[in-house]
Amino acid sequence: MNIAEAIQTDNPISQVLASDSAQAVSGSLIELAGNLRSLAINSAKEGRSLDSFERSTWDLVLRMGKQAIELFLHGQDNGELGPTVSNTQDDRILVRSRAPVRSTIRTVFGTHRFEQFAYNHGPKTKIQLSHLCSNAASRLRMV
Repeated sequence: MNIAEAIQTDNPISQVLASDSAQAVSGSLIELAGNLRSLAINSAKEGRSLDSFERSTWDLVLRMGKQAIELFLHGQDNGELGPTVSNTQDDRILVRSRAPVRSTIRTVFGTHRFEQFAYNHGPKTKIQLSHLCSNAASRLRMV
């Protein structure tokens, strides 16, 4: 299932986009924005209640947000910062995981899954750094 299908079926789980689909999702976001405009105009013409219009608007905005989060995740790449980095808070060396780590996050727009390299003090220790979930540039320096 691709992202467009996941959103259309209101599936709360999504996957990070393949490189070639980022452009498609961008186009879909623009299309959804157009749908929102049309929804407002048509709802007024049809005399829909505010409650009905608000609910339809909310559904559309949630779908737009979910796609925007997918684009953001795609833009994070795989978290590769090199084989080791130094945590400037405690000056300890963090080692990159051997392979990207599968992670799941939940946002107000749904659940998203992605894979990125993670950094920790060694095998079988708590992950100290995940590029996506931190401001890595301010805390790290390349070793």
